[in-house]
Amino acid sequence: MAASTTPVPVGRAATTAALVTMIGLATAGPAAADEQHRVREGETVSDLAHRYGSTIPAIVAANDLDARATIYVGTTVTIPTKGGKSTKPRTTTTLSATYTVKAGDTLSEIAHRHGTTVAALARTNKLANAALIYPGQRLTIGGSGTTEKASSSRSTSTTRSAYTVKAGDTLSEIAHRHGTTVAALARTNKLANAALIYPGQRLTIGGSGTTEKASSSRSTSTTRSAYTVKAGDTLSEIAHRHGTTVAALARTNKLANAAFITVGQRLTIPGTATTTAKKTTTTKKTSTTKATGGRYTVKAGDTLSEIAQRHGTTVAALARTNKLANAAFITVGQRLTIPGTATTTTKKKTTTTKKASSGVYTVKSGDTLSAIAQRHGTTVAALARTNSLANASTIFVGQRLTVPGATKTTSGLVGDTFAGRTYASSIVAAANRNKATLLSRSVPSRDQMQALVVRTARKHGVDPALAQAISYQESGFDMRAVSPANAVGVMQVIPTSGEWASDMAGRKLDLLDPEDNVTAGILILRYLTRSFSKVDDAIAGYYQGAAAVRDHGYHSDTVGYVASVKALMSRFR
Repeated sequence: MAASTTPVPVGRAATTAALVTMIGLATAGPAAADEQHRVREGETVSDLAHRYGSTIPAIVAANDLDARATIYVGTTVTIPTKGGKSTKPRTTTTLSATYTVKAGDTLSEIAHRHGTTVAALARTNKLANAALIYPGQRLTIGGSGTTEKASSSRSTSTTRSAYTVKAGDTLSEIAHRHGTTVAALARTNKLANAALIYPGQRLTIGGSGTTEKASSSRSTSTTRSAYTVKAGDTLSEIAHRHGTTVAALARTNKLANAAFITVGQRLTIPGTATTTAKKTTTTKKTSTTKATGGRYTVKAGDTLSEIAQRHGTTVAALARTNKLANAAFITVGQRLTIPGTATTTTKKKTTTTKKASSGVYTVKSGDTLSAIAQRHGTTVAALARTNSLANASTIFVGQRLTVPGATKTTSGLVGDTFAGRTYASSIVAAANRNKATLLSRSVPSRDQMQALVVRTARKHGVDPALAQAISYQESGFDMRAVSPANAVGVMQVIPTSGEWASDMAGRKLDLLDPEDNVTAGILILRYLTRSFSKVDDAIAGYYQGAAAVRDHGYHSDTVGYVASVKALMSRFR
């Protein structure tokens, strides 16, 4: 978000390389003939890696640097270069192959196909973000020596041990040290972000024992049909409407990015894989039923709305239960708590089902039934039933819909915690008011917001790829996004930053207005790119605040943010 956060004091004259991957720093590959370099002012690990033809992970491992890859002026750094001995000998299989990424591929599918793991592929290919691969990219397969057999019946060892995180540790180093993987550690310890661990944190090592058996009896029909994308459609809505999944649609249509579909695009709908996952419809007694939630592990292609639909809950309930600041950002392997679907109270109370008075809504251009349902705190099924809609995908501009139980809520829409920080109740209350206002308004679609970001960036001389990467990282191009810090809209601008942007614009900017919100974010970006010589620092300044970056360097979460935005920039080029 475009805001400053509480500064974290850093040691003497530290310079930081803004490259820590979302899956932790990879352990060093074979080091080479070591060079010794005395650090001068302004140098970073990435500078040294580039100058000597080495890599950041290799330098970090050779010098036991901390997670922020901090080096100090006047110290001597060992730089492994090509052709020498390994500083840390390890037995590795030298046999490797090369694979060229095709449209629709995901790293988990490639890993499964070649009998390896996502962590191993990401480490071998130095991928900053395992979710971002692109058609034509060449990946090295193997050579890690740690091939895990992807056999369905896995004998899980239940021996567990505990490890206390020390300063400078990364999850990948801890995993390597204990003979496990980053994914296993993240799963066992329910880490939403593998890059964010902190000294003193106690981690459980090994013995996850949570082998999820995919139900083998699955009846699939192979009939295919075609669908033409309409304004406001999303892949998850189309998948839900046709009884399939986002992953299946993306694979069938060779979509490199499931978030990008265009109006008029013709999609092949794969045979509806009707997974009969024994839906035990429990007749709920609303007396003392403690609604049993469950746990769900996010898979490639999942969206929060799909997961909510699948488990009979809502996006808002999932986001609230899991303290998700932004419902657009879930990660593969993340473990979500599914809230109980029965709306009963734990104490013996007669359940107060607020008989919310029904309202009427007039359909506008770009509306979808799921968006209308979410906006009014109801479900697609309830809307379809109330309005006798034979086909939930067919609504038209000007149509008047009766909205059942449309309770206007101005609290509980936004949590109070983000990135480990809990915000004051007054800020959270303001965030909830802004969220309620945005939910009640008709706003442009994500595609339209993306186009607006590009236009505004060009108008003000800001790199459109940078502007899009920041906007996507912050909100997923969602104008209705509001964080617990009261960062608002597609550019996630807090009110004080909005006032600053208003001064730069020469007029009062309304952060709840889509055009003004984008203008505010772009003007702040323009200032930052002109103030800093390095784009990494400008990106960090947008998230952490320019003053904090200058005074203290990057916070640990800022490092991951910068790496993610830079990876996204290459996608928007």
